Amino acid sequence: MARGSPAQAPHGQCGGGGGSAVPTEGLLAHYPFSGDARDHSGNGYDGTVNGPVLATDRFGTSDGAYSFDGVDDVIGLPHEPELDDGVNAAGSLGAWVYRTTTAWPLHVAGKREGCGGGINFLQLATGAPAVPSELVPLNEWIYMLVSFDGSTVDYYA
Repeated sequence: MARGSPAQAPHGQCGGGGGSAVPTEGLLAHYPFSGDARDHSGNGYDGTVNGPVLATDRFGTSDGAYSFDGVDDVIGLPHEPELDDGVNAAGSLGAWVYRTTTAWPLHVAGKREGCGGGINFLQLATGAPAVPSELVPLNEWIYMLVSFDGSTVDYYA
């Protein structure tokens, strides 16, 4: 993923990349969740697991995803200038998600400053403004992506 990083993924599982090739140009962080929350991009932005437990990923691989409780589980990331560029930084953030509840909103991943009114640097979520909840089915793996070009945010599922 470029510009952004998993911070939380309540109400389900967030899985890694399996065996697919990952582009490296402009890549700030990559979290395949292959047994841990280490950054595999080579940049050292390792995550700190606070609550979520390892789970089976979309390929059936044990410990290839994380399951979040929907309450307070997060994978925290370091505060680094490249990860904290602010709302004007162009980039994208994507994740494989397995949604298990219709609770709204579904915050999948993001970097933000503060809570409840803080500045969202880049956030992948369902609800408004985000990926419409009806596009993210229950009990099915789906890839979600948010992209920001410096002025326009586009969400995909």
